[in-house]
Formats: sequence, C-alpha cells, structure tokens
Amino acid sequence: MEDINWGAIGILIIFLAMTGHILYELFFKKKFKSYTVNDFRELRISNGEQEYASKEENEEAENILKSVFDSWTVVDTTQDEEFRDLHKSKQVKKSTELLNTVISVCPTDEHIVNRLNELSNAVNLANKREFNGSIKLIIIVPIVFALFSFMSGSWSSVPYFAGSIIFYVLSSFTPLFVINRKRFKGHDGKGSFMSSFIGGLFGTIAAAKTVKYINKDTNEVVDTDNSETWWAMGFTFVILVLISFFVVFIALINYIRNYWLNF
Repeated sequence: MEDINWGAIGILIIFLAMTGHILYELFFKKKFKSYTVNDFRELRISNGEQEYASKEENEEAENILKSVFDSWTVVDTTQDEEFRDLHKSKQVKKSTELLNTVISVCPTDEHIVNRLNELSNAVNLANKREFNGSIKLIIIVPIVFALFSFMSGSWSSVPYFAGSIIFYVLSSFTPLFVINRKRFKGHDGKGSFMSSFIGGLFGTIAAAKTVKYINKDTNEVVDTDNSETWWAMGFTFVILVLISFFVVFIALINYIRNYWLNF
C-alpha cells in the first residue's frame, strides 16, 4: 500500500473549504427581504406583542435608520439633499447589524418601513458581486496549456489547470461596494491587472521591429530580419506558461482580496 500524501490531501481540503466559502457568498448568503406594515403587525402578534408599535419604538427605529445612512460615504450633495453610498466593509457590516435591530423592533409606521426597505436594498446591492477578473487570462491559459501539453506529450496536468481556472473565475467576483469605491476615487473599478499585463506582452510582439535589407541599386528587398519579433514571441510564450502554472496563486490572491480584505 502506497503512503498517503497527507500534504496534498490537506491542500485539497483547504481549497475545497475556500471554494465552499465562495459558493456560499455568491449563492446562499442571506439577503434582506422587503417588509410591509402588515408583515410587522403579524410578527408582533406572533411574538406576543401589541399589534402596532408604540411611538417610542417607531422613534427608536427611525433614529437607527438615520444613523445607518449617516455612517455611509458622502458621494454627492445638492442644495437640498445629500447622497451617500456604501464604500467600506465595516459600513456594510455595521449597517447589516443595525438594520437587523430595526427589524427586531418591528416598526409599524409606513414611512419608517419604506425607509427600512430602501436602506436594506442598498445593502443588498452593495453585497452583490460582479466578475472583476481577466477574460484574457481565462482564454489564454487553456490555449497555452494545450500547446505545452502537446509539445511535452503529457496531459496529466488537466485536473490541475482546470481546477486552477475554475478557482480563478470564482475568486474574481468583487463586491459592488468595492467597485463603486474605486470608481468614486477616479479609478476603473473593474480594471484587471492581468488583462493589462497580458495585453502588454502581446504589445511587445506588435512593437517588435522587422529589419529589411534593400539593394541600393534596385531598391528591392533582398532580405529581412525578424529576430526581434521571434524573440518577443518566445519571451511572451515563456511568461504565459509561467502564468498558466501559477494561476492558482493569482486566484488565491484574488480570493483574499475579494472575500476577506475587500480592497
């Protein structure tokens, strides 16, 4: 019986746990639902409370909602109104906590319930995720892998490359509040470094010079030197092979950025 590779099993378990976390965030994380006054009336009755909230309870809920909105980042102002948005993870977490407190109060003032729904929808939208990875990387890596495997005569790395690409895609979904924060600061909120890097590699090929040797008597091209182009193509291929092998580490960085640090 062969020895069990506990290290490989441990790494696999870690990556499965990270994938499970990603899938939870993408598909199963609880969102705020919309409430009506009747919903809260029924909740209060089922909790053994008075059907309608007291003046003090409604005022408490209204004050909490005001503190939620005031904690957000100011993005624009007019003479009569101030516009705010969620830009930080701590804002989202604190707002979620306070909105749940308002829900537990069960206000029955229609204006307060409508405001609760407005702020809850804003938090739901802030938590929504959009793909923020490199489409170029997703296209290039399988092509490079196929070429490399064909030249080496071995396709044993298919599970590794397939798993790496899948993990990269899943790890590249960024919360909308992070994208909005970058755009507010004047950056391209959905710009991908890897897309720019890969584009730069192919740019070196396009910028490579072709030297032509011309007969001074006839002005005919007698020879050409494309060595710079071939060098650029070889360099680009080597770098893309390295990226293909290390895409799992790029995905790991994306996972930490998008699902833990949120920057």
